[in-house]
Amino acid sequence: MSELIDRIPGQESVVAKLRGIVDTTLQLKARQRTTGRGGQLGYAIDSANAWDFDGSVAYTNSTYQIAEFHIIFTGDGTQKYPIAVPQFDVRINGTDASNRMVFRSDTTQYEYQDAAVEVMAFEYGEPVNAYFASETQSAWSLKLFFIGKTGSGNFALRIKPRAQASCGGVFTVVRVA
Repeated sequence: MSELIDRIPGQESVVAKLRGIVDTTLQLKARQRTTGRGGQLGYAIDSANAWDFDGSVAYTNSTYQIAEFHIIFTGDGTQKYPIAVPQFDVRINGTDASNRMVFRSDTTQYEYQDAAVEVMAFEYGEPVNAYFASETQSAWSLKLFFIGKTGSGNFALRIKPRAQASCGGVFTVVRVA
């Protein structure tokens, strides 16, 4: 009988009014999830380390060489196939702003050069497809093409990945070539 009374305009019970509020809220939230405005939490992924990769790369002035790194994001497992939008800070022979690889629009590549070495990035954040089949991992490639200017030696390489992601997680930087 109360359901019948709930349907009479102006005679809604408190339960009916609450049900209406719940239905309206669910409809609004469903619409937001579809449009991406549902207030999904975003996570800023960044390690406490100053640099997630801090090493050296050998070079010579006789030939160009390649060093390839995979920058791997591993989600914390709270979400399958997490979305991560990465950003990389790559610095060579120092940590100052002048040591950062910069994008040159005329060559459409990230580049760096100083008195000792010239470095270009053939791949700077290209997805590594093999990792995207994983429920928790994504990866991007950093492929550096470099040559020494005056002789042989080593250049210091530092890589710091950061991301906005749909769940918590960590980065790992691995040299693969």
